[in-house]
Amino acid sequence: MALPAGGGTNRAAGHGVDRLMRVIDDGVRGRLGRLVWALALAGLSLGYVAFAFARLYRADPADGFGRAEAALTWLSLMATTFLPHAGIALAFGLGLLLVMRRWRTAAAGVPLLAVSLGPWLAAGVLPRGGGFVPDADDRADGSMLVLSVNLLSTSGADRTILAQVERHRPDVILVQEITAAAYERMRGALAGEYAHAVGAPREDHFGQAVFSRVPFTRAARLYPPRPRWDLPQVMAFVDLAGREVCLWNVHLLPPVSFDAVAWQATRGAELGAVAAATGVPTLVCGDFNSPWVGQPLDSLRRGGYVEAHRVAGRGVGNTWPRRGVLRFAPGVRIDHVAVPPELECVGAWTGGDTGSDHRPVFARVRWRE
Repeated sequence: MALPAGGGTNRAAGHGVDRLMRVIDDGVRGRLGRLVWALALAGLSLGYVAFAFARLYRADPADGFGRAEAALTWLSLMATTFLPHAGIALAFGLGLLLVMRRWRTAAAGVPLLAVSLGPWLAAGVLPRGGGFVPDADDRADGSMLVLSVNLLSTSGADRTILAQVERHRPDVILVQEITAAAYERMRGALAGEYAHAVGAPREDHFGQAVFSRVPFTRAARLYPPRPRWDLPQVMAFVDLAGREVCLWNVHLLPPVSFDAVAWQATRGAELGAVAAATGVPTLVCGDFNSPWVGQPLDSLRRGGYVEAHRVAGRGVGNTWPRRGVLRFAPGVRIDHVAVPPELECVGAWTGGDTGSDHRPVFARVRWRE
């Protein structure tokens, strides 16, 4: 059959258009690949700088806090607090680079992935998992079980925490964010077994209380004996196996403004000195609004304190956030029981949800042999 006139010419033109489109397509994909590669390099570089900054930057509160220092301190604390979340995002990014066969660029991000996500994964459980929960009668001789809980003043968690108190029967309960009504309810419910109580309730988020099964050895202090500690931070003194210990109920401001960041960092820098000034070994417990490796806890770590869950707990042990949409995201641990060198922690776990935005934390301590 004879071809129509000009058929060969049309086919040749069609092939030419196809080749041109492939060239354009390859060019676009090449430019897109180079763009992704450039963004990946920039992101990895920024990630390494951010990690170093979070670990190394420390403002000196003794020199005062300007807006610039407060902003840098906030950035450092946020980078420290949400480091595992950044690691999760990094893992997805490195996966994309592997799909694109950018082997060397992906390999460059592996050390950053190890330091950001590695410790979180090394805990061995999913982030919603808590620590080991012993039986109520699992008590080491000469030990004391401490419960620290932030009730979220508007949550009504003072009622729901009672079930965990009944189950575990802690010796001392330290409460943050307790109102006058909640204090009276808890005092009434616990009066039979926890006859010793001291409270500084408030209608904002900074009321406190301590309930104890064992008598106080001296009058409690509602505020630390230092200037500018203008929120209740109750200190209670009890006997532990024949020797006096102090339990300090701490609630540092959340870093929600420049002034709050400055207050948190300044008071945090004094934690070690205030604890030492009690004259007896002091457990520092409560809501620090900071992970254990954050700047607000530097002075405790330098003083030889250890975090109870890190040395005797199991799992990630996250405590916040437990309300709203954020409860579905991996949490962080900002509630701690800090144990001084004279004591050792022989058991620690994170309690169940109470309706507050924080989970309670338990720690069993005794004198170090």
